[in-house]
Amino acid sequence: MNLKFYGQIKDLEKGIEIFGRKFGFNVTDDGLPVRVYNTEKNIQVELEDGHASIGFNKKIHFFRALGLLVEEARNKDSFKIIEEPQFITDGAMIDCSRNGVMKVESIKKLLRTMAAMGLNALMLYTEDTYTVENQPYFGYMRGRYTYDELKECDDYADIFGIEIIPCIQTLAHLAQALKWSFANDIRDTSDILLVGNKETYEFVESMIKAASAPFRSKRIHLGMDEARNIGLGRYLDKNGYRPTLDLIKEHLRRVLEITDKYGLKPMIWSDMFSRNVNYDDNLENIVPENVQLVYWDYYHHDKKDYIDNIRKHKKFGSDPVFAGGIWTWVGMSTWYNKTFATMKQALPACKDENIKEVFATMWGDNGTEDNVAGAMLGLQFFAEEGYSKALDIEKVKRRFKFCANADYQAF
Repeated sequence: MNLKFYGQIKDLEKGIEIFGRKFGFNVTDDGLPVRVYNTEKNIQVELEDGHASIGFNKKIHFFRALGLLVEEARNKDSFKIIEEPQFITDGAMIDCSRNGVMKVESIKKLLRTMAAMGLNALMLYTEDTYTVENQPYFGYMRGRYTYDELKECDDYADIFGIEIIPCIQTLAHLAQALKWSFANDIRDTSDILLVGNKETYEFVESMIKAASAPFRSKRIHLGMDEARNIGLGRYLDKNGYRPTLDLIKEHLRRVLEITDKYGLKPMIWSDMFSRNVNYDDNLENIVPENVQLVYWDYYHHDKKDYIDNIRKHKKFGSDPVFAGGIWTWVGMSTWYNKTFATMKQALPACKDENIKEVFATMWGDNGTEDNVAGAMLGLQFFAEEGYSKALDIEKVKRRFKFCANADYQAF
């Protein structure tokens, strides 16, 4: 297939070249004319009388549209497709902390597939698998990324309009870092930082500075989930007992001072707030305005449960980000029955409640036994939910064959 692009193609040429190699088309002067133009919101793809057109709003929409054009033009002489993006952010989170640190080339391959799907954000979940200056034991022998490697990934993602958002931990889930002697003065329990300690926030600042530096994005995910034993280790010995919510609020305040210093826009997992409050109380002043809550839920099979929990999160004063799950953490292969049973309820609930940012998490608990490649069908599911008001499973199958070159039934 030969194509000739004209119109609003500034900053798209490199991505078109990469897509040509991936999907088997050439850019030539005598190719099928493809007019490229900007729209206010919707994706529009049309082929008629030997002329094609692509209308797009964001760069990522162009590459989804280009995939749709190539896919349909292989079998049809004329067609018209209009898609309405349902979310501002529709992305993925890859666990790179449990002995499964993806290499740069693998991340690039993932980004190409995400671009064809139309997914516009990627989080690389790194507990200690990135390089922090003057901390040689942080990520030691754990496959940590260098600044240059992460910068290379970000540069590549930008070709397609995909935002890479650093995703780290600044409270709990830090056992692999805190096991070393350098952490003696900042450790509360085996995996939780010591709240209120000056050296703790010097360490947190070094992490935030290092994690955010390689990326264009000013957004950062600070983690802070599942810190159930906060204040029950060395903190208790030094200071006595304090309620969990008080400690979380103090720690978050101190960490947000750091993100403000670097001009960052932070988000955190919501559970240490959502599971430690009374929803009958006025909650609007509990969480600071300059942080987003991420409501994560991979479990419920009833749409009403998601709606109820989203509405509870809204009581904190803003709309949450929603994080669903592609069940990659229960063995050697992805549990798709559970993935579909939960996300078929969760994502429509997000649309009903006007939630504009969603992520598909792919955790690697217990050593990342599952391969990320096995989760691509889950990403296709998220993508198609993100571009239609009601999911068409037959379209999921067709798009998966095109975007990932894989068969739905095989997964």
